Amino acid sequence: MLVLFYLGLLLACELTSLHATAASLAVVTVITFVVSLIPSIGGIVALISQYIMLKKIDSNGSVIFTMLINIITTFFVLLVFMKMFNKVSFSF
Repeated sequence: MLVLFYLGLLLACELTSLHATAASLAVVTVITFVVSLIPSIGGIVALISQYIMLKKIDSNGSVIFTMLINIITTFFVLLVFMKMFNKVSFSF
């Protein structure tokens, strides 16, 4: 799952022109994933921490839009991987 989150964030940064290196996105992904494992509040804290880290990387970029695109691209990356392993059937 961590790789899927990373690929989704990488695609989102490419689509929104957020200026971030692949290494910095890897760090953001790992920290966000670990924080999201906190019971009850992990999801909200992970979103807030991801926003703060992306804002530190590129303060002039559209971070909220990047995070929205990240959710969408991660969903599509997940669907493609599931299709590769025949876990879900869908058609484009």
